[in-house]
Amino acid sequence: MSKKNTPLPLPVTGAVPPPGHLAPQDHLPQMREALLRWFAANGRDLPWRRTYTPYEVWISEIMLQQTQMDRGVSYFQRWMERFPTPEALAAASEEDVLHAWEGLGYYSRARNLLAAARRIRLLMQKGHWYPMTSLLRDPARRRYYAPLLLCLVLIAVLLALPTGF
Repeated sequence: MSKKNTPLPLPVTGAVPPPGHLAPQDHLPQMREALLRWFAANGRDLPWRRTYTPYEVWISEIMLQQTQMDRGVSYFQRWMERFPTPEALAAASEEDVLHAWEGLGYYSRARNLLAAARRIRLLMQKGHWYPMTSLLRDPARRRYYAPLLLCLVLIAVLLALPTGF
């Protein structure tokens, strides 16, 4: 039989785990705690981690694509001084945004950020945004509406991405 026609091995059924072995789901609490301890001890002090606002995390994620961390931090700090909110970004001209992005390369990232911020602003102006955020104040509804709100934001962002991304 040629290598091309070799059948895949079948999973072992009825296998008995070694003594003391925990099922994967039973490892999750310990793994979570270990990762959080490691991060507390070793995580870098980065500006977007100080408040973890969605806007700051979003900007940092886009900036750090194809960008070294040190350069990304300095650009992020200047960006946040110039465009501290999605509203400030949406109100900016493309020329201002590209000027602030100058030196990071891949200018389509800056154009896409601007387009997404403008879509989010449009959602807010049409009243599709604030009623959703007010629903998050009700703990009984939060579990359902928080993912829905996140989906609306992601859709706005995805619609601004170039085709083939």
